[in-house]
Amino acid sequence: MTKKIKNDILMAASFFISLLVIYFRRPDSFYNPQFWAEEGTRFFADAYHSGFKSLFNTCNGYFHLFPRLLACTLKLIRIPYELFPSIFCYSWLFILFLILLYIWKRLPFNSTQKFFIALTVTFIPIQSEIIMNLTNIQWILVLFPIIIFSSSDETTNKKWFWIDAMVLILAGLTGPNFTVMLPLFFMLMYKSRKEFSFKNKQSILLILSIICGIVVAISLFNYGSVDRTEGQFTIFNSGFIKYFYVQYAFLFLGLYAEQSSLPIMIIVTLILIAIMLFVLLKLLGNKQNTFGRISFMCSILFFMVTAVAYRYVPQALSPYYCYVRNFYLPALTFVWAIITVLPQRKWATIALTLLMFLFITETICFAGRTYFKDFNWKENAKQITTSDTLSIPINPSGWFIHIDNRK
Repeated sequence: MTKKIKNDILMAASFFISLLVIYFRRPDSFYNPQFWAEEGTRFFADAYHSGFKSLFNTCNGYFHLFPRLLACTLKLIRIPYELFPSIFCYSWLFILFLILLYIWKRLPFNSTQKFFIALTVTFIPIQSEIIMNLTNIQWILVLFPIIIFSSSDETTNKKWFWIDAMVLILAGLTGPNFTVMLPLFFMLMYKSRKEFSFKNKQSILLILSIICGIVVAISLFNYGSVDRTEGQFTIFNSGFIKYFYVQYAFLFLGLYAEQSSLPIMIIVTLILIAIMLFVLLKLLGNKQNTFGRISFMCSILFFMVTAVAYRYVPQALSPYYCYVRNFYLPALTFVWAIITVLPQRKWATIALTLLMFLFITETICFAGRTYFKDFNWKENAKQITTSDTLSIPINPSGWFIHIDNRK
């Protein structure tokens, strides 16, 4: 079997397996898609009432360019309202497949490594909070700059430049994550300062990402507090230790990470720190492994920003019950860094295969499947243009889309 054939087979397999995993976790999104939270109350409702003016609306202090642009475009071309949830769900799937394509086309690794890197995007065993909805699409979009700035092939970068630029703008102005990544962007800019040029495609993309991060930072600053919990802050809060432990231990222990006794927690935490130090030393010793370095740094950045945002009650964080989405990026990027430092040996391939099976087992046993309540959107959507005012229930329970045709 030639390398190209092997590469094509593994690439196709990663797409197919990822689709199966998504179907297992959110089956009803394929045959009965519905709005989730801000998808309906903000993105759809604002597009309905304000059109493209809503592109500049913020929620929690930041922009949501991608879902708002999609909603406004669908409204402009008069797509039937009953189809909006379906298009929203499948646009999430499109972004996922684009991420997988980027992994296969842009990363400088062999096909086996890229296969495992691609699988982990959907294999991280958290609940389905970020899956098949545009409310949380920012947690997927933020993966693009990690891959784009890890590509050192100048010829490939030139071919992809305009796609990269468009993707970075959509990702950078959707969610607060480019602000979190500003230290990374500035570091990459400093490291490439000798090659900096407005003719250099990577330099332009870095500037674009920094601008997006600063714009969102200004928006967040004007919004005010971004605290996610309330209470009394103390740096000696033991909840920070528990959060660190659960954030990385759940990858290997699943739900049992939240039920561990103190001795087990101490032992596993020491093991986790040893693994992190091992990965860090390997990355420091290999300057060519840009993807691994960026991934490791992102894992720390997103871990720290979550700890700050939830600093009053950090022990409340859980990958299965509370603030689920915050666990995704630190976990995924940490696993990515591990994959890149393992040697290209048979035992490493076996170890990663076993890790993938562990993730799938944990998903089945702990994260499980998610079904949305059926609020009969298609029937409700038919009343949108026939009523002066209308409140349409959507998921989660207690949320409503408010339509006012008198405006």
